[in-house]
Amino acid sequence: MIEAQQPILNLTRSPTVMPTVHDRGVTIFNKIVEKLSEDELTGK
Repeated sequence: MIEAQQPILNLTRSPTVMPTVHDRGVTIFNKIVEKLSEDELTGK
């Protein structure tokens, strides 16, 4: 399925990834990393 989706993603200018409930762990991890990076840049 992923291989079938790739050609469509390649043709789409700005594809939007729509996370599902199964991506919750990855989504939370990415938000934590983003917050830590922002805190590091701002010196918090």
